[in-house]
Amino acid sequence: ARLSGVLAAGLARIRPLTAVRAVWSEASAAQAEHDRVRTVLRTASTAFSVHEEGPSGSGGWIFRLRHADVPGVEFAQLRMTEARVLFGAASHENLPLVEALPLVQHAITERHADYALAALEGLHAWVASVGEEKLATEFGEEAAGALTAVALGRPRPGHSVLGQGTFRAAAPAWAVLQSRFAAETAEAEEARLYSAAGMQFVRIQPGTNGAADAALLSLPGLGEP
Repeated sequence: ARLSGVLAAGLARIRPLTAVRAVWSEASAAQAEHDRVRTVLRTASTAFSVHEEGPSGSGGWIFRLRHADVPGVEFAQLRMTEARVLFGAASHENLPLVEALPLVQHAITERHADYALAALEGLHAWVASVGEEKLATEFGEEAAGALTAVALGRPRPGHSVLGQGTFRAAAPAWAVLQSRFAAETAEAEEARLYSAAGMQFVRIQPGTNGAADAALLSLPGLGEP
């Protein structure tokens, strides 16, 4: 129960953390530093290093990827809760998110991370973009109408509110689409980052209080927390 509560708390923090990428832009705003960063990315002859902060008062950790040639720049960042759940992976604007892989590997081997929550920002828009006709072909007309309503955040035709009946009608097909989104789309790069470190998909963690849904992953053999 404690871990479930921590997962819920981590999920609630995911949405605000999507803004962390703005930090990278601010860090390289000065052109001179921007040029130095690009030079390091092209010609670095020494390895990047992992820097740790933690445990905090709540028991959490922050991992940062840095290079000696530009000590003021964070090339990637990753967070871990007190229950050893990774979340909030982000990278410098000049790097793909997969470059944060050393942080994930470090957190697993050195700090014994067991699980990860990967934000699925863009899921609703992606489901809506599939189109109701295509959804109906795969899942049936009733499910397609419910899926479209949930994705767009509006009631189904003939309904006055977006209620629990719509969510129940959409639920089985929504789970399929959530898993597909996490595995196949460019927007789900955080889930693929954790997969690249050997973690395996467990389930979708529904978002609450406006937070995005998230993919829950674990080390092999752990399964449900």
